[in-house]
Amino acid sequence: MFSAGNIVSSNTCKRCKLEYPTRQNKCHHCTGLSDDKAAQLANSYYAELHKSNRKLRRTMLIGMLVVINILLIGFMLI
Repeated sequence: MFSAGNIVSSNTCKRCKLEYPTRQNKCHHCTGLSDDKAAQLANSYYAELHKSNRKLRRTMLIGMLVVINILLIGFMLI
């Protein structure tokens, strides 16, 4: 049977805007970094996230077009 695994609740860090587990007292992403470095870390994280989402969106669009073409060809053959 499917198991959800260990679901961990999280907090959002006020400095770097990234999430960290509530069982930790501090954000492990930006602890020890200056405010500028923390902001730079968050910006690079979100830029990478945007880039990977663009890739996924393109892949899903191509897949959808392939499925639509297969369905159209199938209906034409009937």
